[in-house]
Amino acid sequence: MLRSQFTRLLKSLLALSLALLCLTGCGAQGPETKLVRKAIALEFSQTQQALSQQLRTPIPTFKIQHVIVREKTPIRIEGLNAYRMQGQYDADVRFPGKHYEQAQNPFDVYLQQQPPLPETKVTLWRLAMPQKSGDSELQGWKTFALDDASPS
Repeated sequence: MLRSQFTRLLKSLLALSLALLCLTGCGAQGPETKLVRKAIALEFSQTQQALSQQLRTPIPTFKIQHVIVREKTPIRIEGLNAYRMQGQYDADVRFPGKHYEQAQNPFDVYLQQQPPLPETKVTLWRLAMPQKSGDSELQGWKTFALDDASPS
């Protein structure tokens, strides 16, 4: 029973690697690699939490490493500057008693640049995730601050 849950979880983790092809980024010159890493980690974390709840297993710890951005495309998301960032990364995933390394996982993330507050010149970024209907048409975007991960 536990072994089959673990096998399903492992398969889900591998599927997640492919699903991460849907991440994006944005900015004046574009976001830095460390920001892209943060966006990948946020999406990875959300997926892991959902899988762990579904399978009733502990949430693994993980580290996103060796992010390589291969394409950076400027776009607009809901009227704001954004970037679609594509490339690959490595993940180090640890479950109680188990350790997995996933190399060269593809990613595709959208990063939306927020207008700076009048009292500061700090550029703020949000992970933007496309929301699609059952027929795969884009219905809008859900965004998450990359500093506190709160949805808007």
